[in-house]
Amino acid sequence: MDNSQDKRHFPRADICLKIEVDTGSGRIYGEIQNITVEGIAFTLDRELAVGSRVGVEISSRDKEIHATSLQAEILRCEPGTGGAAPLYKISAKLINANDEFLMDALAMVHGPRTGNS
Repeated sequence: MDNSQDKRHFPRADICLKIEVDTGSGRIYGEIQNITVEGIAFTLDRELAVGSRVGVEISSRDKEIHATSLQAEILRCEPGTGGAAPLYKISAKLINANDEFLMDALAMVHGPRTGNS
């Protein structure tokens, strides 16, 4: 993969978590593919408009990422390939992410804190 056009400011961590996206006119279930401290990438079976704002509920029992509610702005929405049902790959920028999510994301991307604090 050529990363010369990659405009990401933070490294990402791959993760597979179920999410619920609130579009304001309904809820859609999907799956997170990766996270960073400033954004998430996920898949849904419906298209979302670029620039729209959505609520994202992570109801994780995973100890790496705690259950939380986030607000996000859709940056990209591209049709996926393969599979029986259409799937959209969506990238979103987080808006005012809470501290717990930020700490979880940092730990996943960079590893847990070690040493004396």
